[in-house]
Amino acid sequence: MSKKYLKRTCPFLDCGEALLKVNRLIIFLLLVLSFVSLASAELPDASQIGVDGLDIGVHFIRPESKYVTPNSGKPHYLNVDAINFIACIDAQSDPRAFVICSDNNNFKEVTLYPWPDQERCFVGGMPLSDFSCTNALVQVEYVQDDENLKVSGEFTISTFSTVLEKLLNSQYNDGGWRSALDTAFGVRALSHFDEIFDFEISQGLQWLKLNRNNDEKCWPKAPCNLEETTKILALLSDTGLNDSFRVINDGRNFLEQRQNYYDLNDEWWVNITDVAIGATISLVAINETVLDENFSIPANGSKILSFEASQGNILRVISDTDVIMNIYNQDGLLRYNFQGDNLTYTIPGACWSLNLPGEPCDSGATVYASSTNLSSFRIDRAKDYMITQIHSGVVKHYYGDGTDPVESALYVKDFYDPDLLDGDNVSASDQDGSYLYDVMQWVLFKQNNEGYWGDEFTGDTEDDEYESQLSIAREDQLKKTAFIVMALLDSGFNRSSEPVVDAHDWVSGIEDEINQSSGGSLGAALFIVQNNAYPLIYASPSVVVVDEQVKEVSFINPTPFEYRDLSFTLSENLQQYLDVEEKDFLSAFNYRTIKFTKKKVTDEELSGFVSVGNADQEIGRIPVLVFDSPTLEITSPDSLTVFGRSSSLKLTATKSKHSFDCSIAWDDASLKSPSFKLTKTSQSVNIEFSQAKTTEDVYTGELTCSSLGHSFEFPLSVQMERYVDKPLTLFPSTLVINGSSSQENILVKNNLDIDLSVSLSTNQYSEELLFPQEIFLPAGSSKNISLKGSFDTTLNYSGSTHLTFSTLDTSDSITLLVDVYSTPGSSGSLLRLIIILLFISALLGAGGYFTYQNRDELLKALNKIPLFQSKVEIQKKKASLVDLRSEEKAKAIMNMYTILKFQQATDAEIKKRLLGTFSKEELEAAFEKEGIALDTLDETEPEKV
Repeated sequence: MSKKYLKRTCPFLDCGEALLKVNRLIIFLLLVLSFVSLASAELPDASQIGVDGLDIGVHFIRPESKYVTPNSGKPHYLNVDAINFIACIDAQSDPRAFVICSDNNNFKEVTLYPWPDQERCFVGGMPLSDFSCTNALVQVEYVQDDENLKVSGEFTISTFSTVLEKLLNSQYNDGGWRSALDTAFGVRALSHFDEIFDFEISQGLQWLKLNRNNDEKCWPKAPCNLEETTKILALLSDTGLNDSFRVINDGRNFLEQRQNYYDLNDEWWVNITDVAIGATISLVAINETVLDENFSIPANGSKILSFEASQGNILRVISDTDVIMNIYNQDGLLRYNFQGDNLTYTIPGACWSLNLPGEPCDSGATVYASSTNLSSFRIDRAKDYMITQIHSGVVKHYYGDGTDPVESALYVKDFYDPDLLDGDNVSASDQDGSYLYDVMQWVLFKQNNEGYWGDEFTGDTEDDEYESQLSIAREDQLKKTAFIVMALLDSGFNRSSEPVVDAHDWVSGIEDEINQSSGGSLGAALFIVQNNAYPLIYASPSVVVVDEQVKEVSFINPTPFEYRDLSFTLSENLQQYLDVEEKDFLSAFNYRTIKFTKKKVTDEELSGFVSVGNADQEIGRIPVLVFDSPTLEITSPDSLTVFGRSSSLKLTATKSKHSFDCSIAWDDASLKSPSFKLTKTSQSVNIEFSQAKTTEDVYTGELTCSSLGHSFEFPLSVQMERYVDKPLTLFPSTLVINGSSSQENILVKNNLDIDLSVSLSTNQYSEELLFPQEIFLPAGSSKNISLKGSFDTTLNYSGSTHLTFSTLDTSDSITLLVDVYSTPGSSGSLLRLIIILLFISALLGAGGYFTYQNRDELLKALNKIPLFQSKVEIQKKKASLVDLRSEEKAKAIMNMYTILKFQQATDAEIKKRLLGTFSKEELEAAFEKEGIALDTLDETEPEKV
């Protein structure tokens, strides 16, 4: 065995011997504890069914059962199962979830529901039936800070094995299968599901009891066969069934009686009886030591001599006439009988002989018998014999029969010692004489490339007996492989180990070739692939959403298991709000409808689980959400104008607080809309045609929205006026009005192939701005529109407005920035102002002290007159105006550049047009700010100043 299989108790090859032993002790204790916990597994109570403190990622929801083995690798599902999970993300967004097949990239989207118990967590699930895949993953995608992120969890899917159903169908009404050994294989396989198939198991044991030898309690009835009996008892001992079953207890007594058992200091004796009339002279020796010689046995008399029982010692008796020689063990039981004048008898080890005790040992019967539940001291004595049966092969060492790897595998199981199997202790395995490491290596070497042990079948498909020959060959391969897998699992391997996985895959591939009437073949196969057949139940829908007073949910049993002791347990936090109907029976391949009833109203959303148990094992754990029922009404506009290929359809919703997943199916194949999530009462949905054109038509379709299992459908009928492009292009997009009578030009282009009547309007400065109220644009034409200011020169104007161009029920606008200052008046006005000021000064002087006290207020009032404004304020306004003009000029440059690009002008044409209006410095500044490169600006040619 390589270090990959053998070095399990120390994860690092260089760990010290002391640390290695400590690790082994810890792991052994953990295994014992886990075994005890599985053996006494009970359904979780309500307080145990929950989720708390989940990290970011995908968390699979699995029942806690001995049938579902948690491990650090990928979770294992069956294709008849359903997958449930909770996904937690680190963003306030609505994620999407998919189950993706890694083998072929097929995928299905999974509906997600918020998981109220934990913020930013969502629950989902779906059946795996018809999802043809072996390696798969759950992938949850979401957006955070404009970045697409995802979390995922991998799992595997196996096909539910047909072997279980075939094994159940092949059991006869009397409880047995075809033979005693077949029945033992059937009982062994079903014992993994002892809570469910207790009746079938007890019937099988009853058949074995009624169809055994009545005197010796072995099999078959007559004649009794020790080798077959040891195989049967090895299988029954591996079931974990206790000695309360008579058939197992009686079988152990039979094996003890048939063992050549003795302690090292025990004495055996030989009784020599003369068969002739008269004296007989005899000699008795053990090995080279003479016990007695030249003694005479009187007529009809006998001579008894004792000797030390020791494996391999040779007893010799030589007489001058025929005598009867009986050899008895330490308990006075006859072990060998011989009549003649010359006896040579080798004392066997504490082994098992095929015919009578005391005869030569059989390596196969001994290793099978040592794999039963005999007392440890009897097995330890048998090991003294087995260790002498190690032989050197071409590859490593093997035990007993070099053509049967089962014997070597069981030998390793009987001698299992992690210290000796460790790759670093090969020499120790040799030194203690067990050659344990070598024997295991030999067993693994004997595994065929396809994954089985046994002889390869090379039958001729043209032979009429081919199917029969194949069935016989498969039965031998399956039984040997099952025994070896059983030995490996008791020798430090697990069902994820490569040799076991290879055997599992081989059986999965030949299920159709297994004889359906052979309980031995089917039982052996089921033992190997038992991970592909376990009891389960799932709900449809996969997530139970209780949003009504009474919610009916189907619970499905897609397996051949018959559940006779079902129970349904809600999480503790749900019990005061919900009642769940109890139904205790569910037949194979069937379903039951279970009612969830609300006991009282809750203002909050609740989440938890319903645990489904059968015979003290949890076979299903299904998420449960308690919500109010979603309601939804949607209205859409009767008409819509579409420019180009796309537009948006505004929907108005009257809805409950739930979010809805919506999609639109248009009857016209050229019109598409993306799926969307409806969360508000008003939502704009994109529509897109495959091509742009000018036409008018009514487009129909259906809007479908769903939430929490409820579906809502709304018919759509919209009159759409379509045009190949948006009606107008305006240039520039922004204008600056900084003079009381300034004039600006606006370029208006008709993008359509029809004549347009365009109205112009503004929402501010309507009296100060002069422009035409309506213009006419022939199809495809452009027109410069003059905009002139008429501002009062004595007033200041600062603000912004929009000049709006409206046509075809749509509008476009440009921004107008107004920054106009008043101009100083004439000299006559100034003289009049001075006279007034002198008059006011006289009044202030006459006012006396009171006027003096209010001089600051007067100065503030004077400062408001433009003539007296400080130079600093004027300079600030001028600088602000310069910056504003610079910014607007840059916007004008970029707007003109955009229009020219839209008209598909070349860079040279764009340069020529721009340099006709702006300086090179202004262009470079604008393009640098926007990060746009126009290479032709670097060419030398006259610039406009």
